[in-house]
Amino acid sequence: MRTAILGGTFDPIHLGHLLMADEVLARLDFDQVRFVPARLPPHKPGFPSASDDDRLAMVKLATAGRREFVVDDYELESEGLSYTVRTLRHMIAERVVEGRPGLVIGEDLVAGFDTWNEADAIEELAEIVLVRRRGTQIALLNRKHTPLDNLTLDISSTEIRERVAQGLPVQYLLHPDVYAYIKAHSLYSG
Repeated sequence: MRTAILGGTFDPIHLGHLLMADEVLARLDFDQVRFVPARLPPHKPGFPSASDDDRLAMVKLATAGRREFVVDDYELESEGLSYTVRTLRHMIAERVVEGRPGLVIGEDLVAGFDTWNEADAIEELAEIVLVRRRGTQIALLNRKHTPLDNLTLDISSTEIRERVAQGLPVQYLLHPDVYAYIKAHSLYSG
C-alpha cells in the first residue's frame, strides 16, 4: 500500500486540505494519505492557536469515514520540534508505511525547503509531491519531485481563525463536524 504523508498544523483543518488529499489519491499512485498534525513546526513561528488535542480531534472528525485517510499522532506525541526527517525515519523504521512514502508539500514551502532539517535526507527517504496552493502556478523545486496539477481552494487556516475571531462566516470552508467542533469548544473566538 503506497502512502502519502500530509503534515501540517491543521489549525484548523479545512476543505482545502481535504481536497488536496483527494487530489493526491486521484491523480497519483497512492492508496492512502496519512495526516500528521505537527506539534511544533520549526518553519512556523509561535505555537498553534488550538491545543494539540483540539487539532487532533478536528483532523479525526474531518477524515472520519474515509478509509483512505489515516490520522497519525506521532509528532504530537514527540518532544521538541516536529522535524519531517524524524517522522519519515520513524514511519519507515516502524513499518508504519510500506516502501518509500510520498511527502506532500505545498508550493508555499518551496523557497525554504533547503533550510529544512536534513533536506537531503528527506529527498532520499520520500518522494516529494509538490502541490499548488491558492490557485497559483506550481513553483519549481530544485530537487527531484512530482508536481501535482491539482485543483485548489482559496482557503487558509489563518484566514479561518481571523474570520472566527471577527464573527464572520466560516461554515462552508470546513467539514461540518469541524465547524461544529469549533463552535462547541469556542475555538479561535479571540
